[in-house]
Amino acid sequence: MIPTQDQVRHVAKLARLHLTDEEVQMYQNQLAGIFGYIEKLQEVDISSVENAKHASRDQMILRKDEVSMPDDAEKLLAVTHQEIIGGHIAIPAIMKKK
Repeated sequence: MIPTQDQVRHVAKLARLHLTDEEVQMYQNQLAGIFGYIEKLQEVDISSVENAKHASRDQMILRKDEVSMPDDAEKLLAVTHQEIIGGHIAIPAIMKKK
């Protein structure tokens, strides 16, 4: 299959590309080559090849999500260099002192 120049321009428009006439011709030739390879691949006999197996979500073993609280909030707050306001680390862009 050889794409027409109008088809190349349509795809370029969808991708918001502005192509010159020379670029349209170049991409038309490149796409024709790609489609040629696809047509060759379709000729390959794959009847003796088993279906590919891949990991899917229902075959993967996932850990159970568990909520865990920090061991000691005061110890965690003690290691920060930020100011503490009301038991929270004060992020200057978010929290302002009143």
